[in-house]
Amino acid sequence: MPEVQESRGAPVGAPDRARSRTILAATAAATVLVDQVSKAVAAHLLADGRPRLAIGGFWDLELTRNPGGAFGILPQSTLLFFLATLLVVGGVVVWGVRSGQAPLALGLVAGGGLGNLIDRVTRAPGGLQGRVVDFIHFHFWPTFNLADSAIVIGVGLLILHELRPRPQPRSPEAS
Repeated sequence: MPEVQESRGAPVGAPDRARSRTILAATAAATVLVDQVSKAVAAHLLADGRPRLAIGGFWDLELTRNPGGAFGILPQSTLLFFLATLLVVGGVVVWGVRSGQAPLALGLVAGGGLGNLIDRVTRAPGGLQGRVVDFIHFHFWPTFNLADSAIVIGVGLLILHELRPRPQPRSPEAS
C-alpha cells in the first residue's frame, strides 16, 4: 500500500527537511553574525585591557585572545583545534541536512563553531592559527564568548532531544 502523501508530496510524518535545513542555516548564520559583531565590539571597547561592567566581583567583560581550545587548553595546538572544529561543523551540518532532526540545536553548534573558526582564520597571528576573542568573564569560570555559549546551548538541546520520550509504533493488532 503506498504511503499517504501530503499536498506537497512528502510522506505524512516525514520530517520537513526543507524547513529543517532553513532553520539550521538561519540559526547558524544568526549565531555567526551575533558572535562576530559581539567580538568586534568587545575588541574595540576593551582594547586597553581593563575589565568593564564589573558586577559585584562576580562578572565582568575582559578581553582575552585564546590560542587554545575551550578553557584555554592546549594553547600550542591551534591548527589541531582549527581542523577538529572544521570536522565537527561539517559533521553537524551533514547530520542536520540528512536527518532533518533538531535543526535549532545543530544550527547553534554549527554557528558557534563557525564563529570561532572565523577568528582562527582572520585574527592574529594568522595562518589558521588566529586567536579566538573571548570577553565574558565570570570570576569562577574561564573567559568565553557567545560562540562558546551557542555551542554549549546547542549540545544541551541535542541531549534533551535525544532523551525525550519517543512515541511507540502502533502494532497492526491495535488498529
